[in-house]
Amino acid sequence: MVCQWKSIIDVIAHPLSVVLNACLSKGYIPTALKLARTVPIFKKGDPTALKSYRPISIIPALAKIFEAFMKIQLMDHFESNNLFSSVQHGFRRSKSTVTAVSKLVGDILDFFEEGDSVALALADLSKAFEFVPHDILLE
Repeated sequence: MVCQWKSIIDVIAHPLSVVLNACLSKGYIPTALKLARTVPIFKKGDPTALKSYRPISIIPALAKIFEAFMKIQLMDHFESNNLFSSVQHGFRRSKSTVTAVSKLVGDILDFFEEGDSVALALADLSKAFEFVPHDILLE
């Protein structure tokens, strides 16, 4: 599907941007872009148990394009108007987990050099999605 979009992008880019901008300016998102097909994907365990599956939403390709289009505009607006916190590193240009950790280590070293105390609380949220009771959603 990606190759098909790439092959016609020169033809549809301008009309598509006009339509998407009109949707944003009027605050209207077509119903077809809001629909998704939810498919259960097997995680592990007993294949007959609902808790062994997680739901995946499959959205239309045009909805993904619209989402990417909105993200670019929102990010540009937030960046150009300095609406992001200076300590936010995730999902920003020229910032990453590496810059976040570097800033954290630098701050800790500064506190130690000044003789101050430092307390740090960390949370690993990498498997947080697995603790959401999806069996409720599938019933």
